[in-house]
Amino acid sequence: MHANLNANCMLNWGLVKKTPHTGHIEVDFLIGDPSVADNLSDSKVLDSIVYCWNPPPLDFFKMNVDGAVSSVGMVAGIGGILRDWNRVTLTSFSVNVGPNTPILAEMKAIKKGIDIFVSSVWASKGRLIIESDSKIAVEWIKDQISVPVYLSNFVKEIASTVSLNQIIIRWIPRCCNCEADKLAKEGIG
Repeated sequence: MHANLNANCMLNWGLVKKTPHTGHIEVDFLIGDPSVADNLSDSKVLDSIVYCWNPPPLDFFKMNVDGAVSSVGMVAGIGGILRDWNRVTLTSFSVNVGPNTPILAEMKAIKKGIDIFVSSVWASKGRLIIESDSKIAVEWIKDQISVPVYLSNFVKEIASTVSLNQIIIRWIPRCCNCEADKLAKEGIG
């Protein structure tokens, strides 16, 4: 087991292939060099996988985003935090977006995170990875077939920006998204 696990990491039992040199492979390394997976052998399997926030590969930036909705009045907040490959926090946001459904708050957090990055100086220095703990939001952006009609134009706009800017969007477990969750809750007020 890794000695450097922190409280934000989650242990999930399953199968993980490991590299011959390090005994494990991090998904982020596959983004920068997919050929890393070519060195994996089917016979090399671990009993567990560890989920925690990992920095992006060199020349990538990672924006973790989240939406939160209060139980009273459905008031929503959105939050996000942008970090580089050295784990340096570059910017963050925490915004009250008024009455919203949970999924709409998640979508607004993703859009806000993308908009901040695309209009920043960092956009010319590397690519963006957006991480959200909303599986539905991530799935809708990747494939709009099941998006409700009332959200279809909004989701298509986000998907278009993702495609145009070659943004990577992916789901992560909630335990890996603690900072963004805290910012979203602060946005509620």
